[in-house]
Amino acid sequence: MIGIIHGSASAPLLTAQIFSMRHLCEMAICAVFVWQPVQAYDWVGKGMTPVKLALCGALFLYAILGMFTQSFSPFLYFQF
Repeated sequence: MIGIIHGSASAPLLTAQIFSMRHLCEMAICAVFVWQPVQAYDWVGKGMTPVKLALCGALFLYAILGMFTQSFSPFLYFQF
């Protein structure tokens, strides 16, 4: 963990997968949403316009498609 023991032979493959363009873009989008000053309650409190509704729908569909493309996960709560 701190460099005393060398990593496994598959460590470069994991690094290549984590730092793919898709994952970097997703992390950048999440960083924008985390550091923006408007809370979700305030954003919806002004009214749901068709643009906001389309944005929420597109984000929901992207999340659902992301769940379908994932491989097996050993976590219990992901087995639904």
